[in-house]
Amino acid sequence: STCRFRVVAESGTGATKRLSDYSPTAYVIVTSYPSAPTSLTYKASTATSFTVGWSWTKGGATSGEQDGVPMSGFVVYYADQTSNTDTQSITLGPNARTATFSCMTGNTYSIYIKAKNANGQGTASSTYSALCGGQ
Repeated sequence: STCRFRVVAESGTGATKRLSDYSPTAYVIVTSYPSAPTSLTYKASTATSFTVGWSWTKGGATSGEQDGVPMSGFVVYYADQTSNTDTQSITLGPNARTATFSCMTGNTYSIYIKAKNANGQGTASSTYSALCGGQ
């Protein structure tokens, strides 16, 4: 969205002067990012993998646009807390609501998700910890 406004300066005596008389009109571009995914939960686990699921809504809808910008997918971040590895990520499409990870039995992993659009990534979901080979 583009908004137009005029800047007015006011002195301590209350005198005003439109600054736009001296400079071009300023434009503000409002950038909209997708809302955070919610309800990040454990779905299933084997000895070498686990699956998490989540919800995503914008204004009550489950897919589509947020403020006119199409939502393009999710980035799922995960790290092995037991082995203290660097955070890794996978990118999924806009209809994804689950992700499955390979893991080492007995290790605990932290996971969080961000929705993304053409403007970038939105706010992160809450972080979830999952135990490989169990809940």
